[in-house]
Amino acid sequence: MALSIHKGVVMTEFDRPVDETNRHRDEGVLVPAIEGDKKGKEDFANLPEPIKKILNAVILVYLKSLFDSYHLQPQSEEEKFEKNQLLEDLETFKNLLNHLGAKDQSKYPKFAQQLSELWHKIDQNFNVIKFFEKDTRDIILKLKKIIEEVNHYPKDQEHSFGYYLKEHVGEDWLPFPYMEILSNLHKEHQRKPHESQIANWISRLDNIIESLK
Repeated sequence: MALSIHKGVVMTEFDRPVDETNRHRDEGVLVPAIEGDKKGKEDFANLPEPIKKILNAVILVYLKSLFDSYHLQPQSEEEKFEKNQLLEDLETFKNLLNHLGAKDQSKYPKFAQQLSELWHKIDQNFNVIKFFEKDTRDIILKLKKIIEEVNHYPKDQEHSFGYYLKEHVGEDWLPFPYMEILSNLHKEHQRKPHESQIANWISRLDNIIESLK
């Protein structure tokens, strides 16, 4: 271990005062490197190039194994729960869309309330599961697109379908614009059952549900 003398006192490298020369207080101070660390770096730098390449390759292989083991870890119980809950909610939401397509539900507060509460759950679970899922990113993106469409449908109104779905959670009244959106979705589905917005959402939800199972 290297020794030095500071103001008449013999010190080891661990006792050496930090260098505060010409440094602003917010920058911190410069801590001198320990001689052992310096020696280790110098030893590596002095190794023959073939040896350094081998050591670097070993480090890369080790880091890759860590990365792969992280991605191969089985889903946690929390991940499985969130995924199963989302699947169940998507199935229920799809069924409610089927009901809306078959019958005008715009004058039934209980239907609107159930739809709103369910949409709130889907939105919450999606915000959690999108950070968990590693192998279904394409499916997650498809679901995100549906959520964005619902949140901005229809484009020509001051407040969207998604707005009323979120704002109506826990309420026992039906805003007229919300009733109108529900009614228009039903009427469009009756006119063109295979090309309506409801049919479009149901078809894509079916695909997402099957892919997530």
